Order: sequence, then structure tokens, then C-alpha cells
Amino acid sequence: MPDDQVLIPQQTRRPPMGEEIRRERLRPENENRELTTTKSLDKLAPQTQINPMLLDPRYNEEINRNLERALVAYYPKRPITDLTTTEKINLVLSAMKDRELFGFSYISNPSVPPKTAEETYALRQGDCDELSRIFVILGERVGLNDISQFYVNFRDRSLGEDFGHAGVFYVEGSIFYIDPATDKKREFGQKFKTLNQAMADQSFRRWITDIGLQTSGRTGKIEINDIGAIPGKAGCEALYYFEYGAYTFDNQKWREALENFKKAEEKGMKSARVYFNIGQAYYQLDLYSEAASYFEQAVKKKTDANYYEYLGSSYFHATNYKKAVEAFSAQLKFEPNNRAALLSLGTACNEAAEKAMNDGAEQDAFVFFMRAKSPLMKIAHDQNSTQIERENAKKLLESVDSRLKELKTKIK
Repeated sequence: MPDDQVLIPQQTRRPPMGEEIRRERLRPENENRELTTTKSLDKLAPQTQINPMLLDPRYNEEINRNLERALVAYYPKRPITDLTTTEKINLVLSAMKDRELFGFSYISNPSVPPKTAEETYALRQGDCDELSRIFVILGERVGLNDISQFYVNFRDRSLGEDFGHAGVFYVEGSIFYIDPATDKKREFGQKFKTLNQAMADQSFRRWITDIGLQTSGRTGKIEINDIGAIPGKAGCEALYYFEYGAYTFDNQKWREALENFKKAEEKGMKSARVYFNIGQAYYQLDLYSEAASYFEQAVKKKTDANYYEYLGSSYFHATNYKKAVEAFSAQLKFEPNNRAALLSLGTACNEAAEKAMNDGAEQDAFVFFMRAKSPLMKIAHDQNSTQIERENAKKLLESVDSRLKELKTKIK
């Protein structure tokens, strides 16, 4: 299979860390920057009103004719109702590739937005995900009515990056890897009564991981980072909106990305990755409280250092410093030597202490100032720290020590 995975947005702007947090928060905003509020997001992305699985009725006659011809050519003298599930899948895949019938061809161009089923059918070409939408539509025409598509996100541990993958279907109780681009398929040798039963099965998870490794062309160790499935056409629709959200996110169209990711969620894609992407879009729009709420949902689905990093930064910008301290502390459980996270924790503790001081909660302030010292001292004495990191940590430590002396005098 060509190396064609579901797009995963790249982090175009990392959360500001440590001293950067404080400086960015205090810096005046660009006067020309558009003010974003939750209310201003109401009328967005008319593209999300499109049904990506809808085909114009004018194609009906051609589709029926080509499927009938395919039946005669590949399964002569057999009615469609006599075909097994596997034979129906073979029929659709063969008809899609046959140049005398549909003649679909594979083409992938990540620089353009994903195509709807209507656009793919008219052009007779698409990438794996676009051709999968056509497969589902034609599958229904030959009696494959119970089709669900899995969406999988893998973590490449050797490269430290995530990548997405589609093409695994649950069809009438059986599971198939189906690649409409190359007319190939593989069947998992076990049936399941429900999608959840399949996703919980370890042998299935190993099987789908093996497919991800083979079809992506990667050579390192990969593992399932996130997996889900949505019944029927809604699954294809959700994947389309997710892909469109990724495309617009990569092009820094934050509001469009947000609308599309939320549309994917609405269609049933309720995975950690979707919640994280929605949070990222809100984060880029400076809607930090909204971003934090989605990052919270992401970490409930999957504990991940990167998710906690964004969660902490969102809470910090929303001036909820106590929650920021919790999030950065959780991040450090996964990355105990991450100096940026250590500086973020020290800075968040300092801000939480200052806020407690302003609120008259001197005992709380003392606790947070003391908590700030440990991560800051670790950076200050770490031989691997850069000069700037050490200078920032030492400067903040001096401030913390000064405030602690004041507090000790007041508490006595």
C-alpha cells in the first residue's frame, strides 16, 4: 500500500515554557490581531455543511450498470445474493480497479484538501482514505450494509512521532484490511460480535499494528496510541472532517480546523487524538479555558506527556495556576528530566504563590514558593542545562527566596 496515512496536525506553535510563559503573557498583543471569542466562532466553515459521502443521483445508473457487469465478469451465473462477504468485497475492489468499469486510480497530494466522495467519483482518483469512501458506498450497493471503519493512531517509538492510519474495516462481523488503491485485502481470522470486543482483543491489536508497520514503510517499533471505530457511513464522514481539520490546521486556519475537528467529534469520533486536536485549535485561537477543557478530556482517554504539556500551558494562560501546577507535575512523571517542563512547573508554582499572596492566603503562598524551588534548583545545577536555562532558573530562584523570607517574617 502507498504510504498514505490520515493526516495528523503538526504542532506549529509549541506551548510557551518556563520564563517564556511569563514574558508572553505580559507582552502586549499585536494591535492588528483579530480578537477571538467563543461567540465569534458561531459562523464558520461552510464546508462542514457538505455531506462528504453523498453522490449525485445522476451516477446511479452508471454505478448499477458497472456493478452488474462486474458480477458477470468476476462471478458469472451467480446472483449477488449468493456471494459471501469476502466475495462481495472482491467484487467491489475489482470493479473499482477495472478500467473498463470504474477505473479508479491512486493519487495522493497532501498539499490539497481531502476530496468528498462526489469529487473522488467524478475524478476517478484519490488517496487511500478517499477511495475508501467510494468502497463503502459501492459496498452498500452490493449488500454490504454493516460496514464500520476503524481509525488508528500509532506512536513510532524510535522516531518519537505519531502517525495515523485507515483502511481496516469491520464488515458483517469480520475484520478486513482493505486497500482500494492496490486492490489488496487481508482478513483477520476471528469474528467479533461488537466493535468494542474487537478493539479490546490483544491478537487483533497485534494484527493491526503489524499492518500499520508494513503499510507505512517504517522500520522502527510502533504501538497503538489511539484506536476507535464508528458504525456505517458516519465513520467515513468523521474521518473526512478529521482530515480536513488536519489540512486547515497545518495551513494555520485555526477556526476552520476547530470547526472540522468538532464536526468529526459530532459524527462519533470521540478519541483522545480528536479531543487533543480540538484543544490545539482553541489554543491557537487564545481561547485557553476552552482548550484546557478538551485537553482534560484527552488525558482522561490517554495519559500522554504532550497532552499534559498543552494542558498546563492552557491553564497557565487562563491564569488558573494551581491547575497548571498539577498538569506540569503530571507531565514530569513521564519526562522527569525535561528541563522545559521543570522550568514550567517552577514558573507556575511561583505564579500560584503570588496569586495566593494577593488573595491573602499566605500559608498557600508559602507552600507554592517551596514547591517552586525543587524544579528550579534541578535546572540551575544540571550540567546539561543551557546558559539561558540556568540564568532563568537562578533569577526566579532569587525571587522565590526573597518572597519566602518576607512570608516567614509575616507568618511568625
